[in-house]
Amino acid sequence: MSYKTEFSSENFLSLGRACYEIGKLMEDLFNSYDTLLIPSRGAWPLAEVAVGICKYRAKRLGEEDKLSDVRTISLLKGYAGFKNFKGIKEQDENGKQIIVAPLTADVSIENNLIGVKGMSKDELSEMFTEEIRKYGARLIISFYKSPEERKEDPYFKFFDFLLREVEGRDDLAQEYENFPAIHKAIMMDTAISGRAFTTVMKNLIELGRQPYGLLAVDKDGRKLKKEYKQWLSKWRNSGNLFMTTVHTILSEDRGAGLLGVSAVIYPQLMVRFKNILSPLGAVTWHPLPKYKEYRETFSSFERTLFEAAKVAWAEEEMPERKSKYLDSFNKRLGEFHKIVEKYGSRVLIAPVVRDNFIRYPYEKIAESSAHVIHVYFSKRTLDKLYRLFQSFIKTDLNTNYRLR
Repeated sequence: MSYKTEFSSENFLSLGRACYEIGKLMEDLFNSYDTLLIPSRGAWPLAEVAVGICKYRAKRLGEEDKLSDVRTISLLKGYAGFKNFKGIKEQDENGKQIIVAPLTADVSIENNLIGVKGMSKDELSEMFTEEIRKYGARLIISFYKSPEERKEDPYFKFFDFLLREVEGRDDLAQEYENFPAIHKAIMMDTAISGRAFTTVMKNLIELGRQPYGLLAVDKDGRKLKKEYKQWLSKWRNSGNLFMTTVHTILSEDRGAGLLGVSAVIYPQLMVRFKNILSPLGAVTWHPLPKYKEYRETFSSFERTLFEAAKVAWAEEEMPERKSKYLDSFNKRLGEFHKIVEKYGSRVLIAPVVRDNFIRYPYEKIAESSAHVIHVYFSKRTLDKLYRLFQSFIKTDLNTNYRLR
């Protein structure tokens, strides 16, 4: 399939309509919900456009901007849709907020580097996927706790350890530590089979929380598996889920040029630390570094998708202006096609992180078919990290403890 066929006007307009529908509903939901949760890379660019269209509608219609006073973490601040949002220190306790919970579970495990015997590569990958999603639900639960309580939560402490010790991102770790507690959350995600969203949501419900779901479903819903489709339909009928279908989620399982972020998984830590904490998922996200080709591609992709969402808005709320918005969209689409021609397909599929994104020497870096970076350490480094985590998990983070 050529890139012009995949990134066609029809596919962009379908995805843009979903962003418009979600953004319009999001505006109403923020009357009673305080937090938007983004758990997957695929949802990242859609959430950015949905938030943008929510703000755009308010401006054009002269209505109150429900997202004019939103707190978020610095991981999102370099992106157009979130650039005017404030940091957590600048907001009152009752403000709206957006938070990222990295739950990427697209793993491809190399058994010879893991040391788990008697399991095939597929069986290992399946086990790791389930572990990450179970752990991810528990990480989300920690964000419902006050900052003081969160710093004592063992699942949050592991995430904090990854950011602080493994990756040296103390500032981001501190933002997560001090992020105000969620009261009522909206969780926005994408789905192909429906497994990931359903698994995480079921785990959250078992743990006592029920976020409202916003879900964009790929391939017009044709690939939804029956068992997950039934649960999603039941959840939607109960009034706790909005689900819309699209022709194709253009950014799903792609590279940083379309997702805007890259995911990193540390498989060995999930095995080595299991006797300390279980379930366990070792996943972090990284924003685009200052590489021109990736930033240009993602910026153009987002601008094109935003114009597509504006076409849907005009069609529904200002039909006499639709042709004008279509012209703007077509112009942006042409610009995006030229950028893809300029840089080639690599920027569409490759993950990318800044140099020295981890503090320790690694033995190998691999990339899964879903373009997730897997990091493997030597036994010596792994043993050192194990000892450090044993100490870290016993430490009171409320004393502003620094591992280094």
